[in-house]
Amino acid sequence: MNSKNIIGLETGVYNILDKYLCISQCYFLNKVDIVTNKSKEPLFASIIRMSCLCGKPYVAMTYVFEMYKKNITCKPRTFLPILDEFSNRGDIENTKCVFETMIDTSIQINEQAYCNVFYSIAKNMMILKSNADRHELIEYTDALITRMSENIHIVNINTALNIQSIYAFGLNWSFGECIDDSSGIFKPNKQFLRSIDINEKYLNEIKMQICDLVCTSKRRTEQFENFKSFLDNCGKIDIVIDGANIGFFKQNFKGGCFSHAQIDSVIDYFTKQNKRILLVLHSKWFNSSASYTSFNNNLSINQERIDLYYKKWYDKCKIYKVQRGNNDDWYWIYATLTQKRNNAFFLSNDKLRDHIHNIDIGYKFDIWKERHQINYNMYTTFDDIYYYSDNDCNNNEYSHINYDVFPNIRLNFEFTYPDGYSKRLQNCNNFGKKGWYMPVKEKNKIIWFGVWDS
Repeated sequence: MNSKNIIGLETGVYNILDKYLCISQCYFLNKVDIVTNKSKEPLFASIIRMSCLCGKPYVAMTYVFEMYKKNITCKPRTFLPILDEFSNRGDIENTKCVFETMIDTSIQINEQAYCNVFYSIAKNMMILKSNADRHELIEYTDALITRMSENIHIVNINTALNIQSIYAFGLNWSFGECIDDSSGIFKPNKQFLRSIDINEKYLNEIKMQICDLVCTSKRRTEQFENFKSFLDNCGKIDIVIDGANIGFFKQNFKGGCFSHAQIDSVIDYFTKQNKRILLVLHSKWFNSSASYTSFNNNLSINQERIDLYYKKWYDKCKIYKVQRGNNDDWYWIYATLTQKRNNAFFLSNDKLRDHIHNIDIGYKFDIWKERHQINYNMYTTFDDIYYYSDNDCNNNEYSHINYDVFPNIRLNFEFTYPDGYSKRLQNCNNFGKKGWYMPVKEKNKIIWFGVWDS
């Protein structure tokens, strides 16, 4: 009968794995010198993973050293099996060593890597006798969480539980959980959760990167400099409107086209709220030939009506026409960034995934976006259009209407502003006492896990 070892694998299983490892090593040695460096990385990753599966992380590390000798680029998957194996053993020193090697070699650290380190620390906290040693590990954990919070915002439940396990063995630490109820209060200790925004340094860095992305020619540079001069003379702005996003909302259907009326309704709404508005819209949408772009050829809007809209908007808000050949998104993003001290918002449903990807510190841009984006919905109820005949508007399709064709139909809005607090991993001080609060997504709800110095 096979006996169980400490990590739950039967010795018979290990014998099979050892044989497979020998075969893998033979295959590896035959292939590694005849393929390109780019093709060698998957070979190394495979043999490293197999070595760790056989319980031989030290053997796996020799392959990592070999990769460095051959100038083969390591990836997260190079290190994760080794990190996982040392973590499962509770080998804190080697776990830290591998993790810090990943940092030193600029390997992207994902949540799984952090979770492995937290697990190893938790196992050690259970057996340590000295309060000084425990305090040292808690300080190390604090530094890890601080680093993790920069680019990991909502954590996995295993990460949260491992962190709670670490602090459970610390002196005078408490922990608890509660369901997010939009109050911004962590119920177990009545802690107010923070609203986290980026500081002036990162704000300026993002603005500089946007300038680099926009100013790719002399003409574009001159146009963007004109835009910055325009912003300098704008005064205080409360809301920057992504005009194209509003104009095309729910217009991707037969009979739909760019809707100036939707923009007009939004401007009317915020004007009544006494908001100072900046509308950023590409210049082509002030021309009837471009506005004729539709999903069939039965709709158009004449130049006279566009000119009337422009005159009306000019009296109610600031307007900037983005010139041909420019991405208008960068213009309204930049405009909102320049209004940071006024805590301006931008109105758009754009998720900005490409923009986050194009900025080196995209995780900081994402933090800023969460604090400043207003999402919206526009709709028309059945009662609003009841008086139109079936020839004018099919009652079964009243969620899709071009409001330039039916300008008298009432348009309803739903606006979703950012919460008063950030739903992201954060540190909060309660009367000078430190605490960590971690949001975990479970199906359709957020559960907050907390640890705090009591």
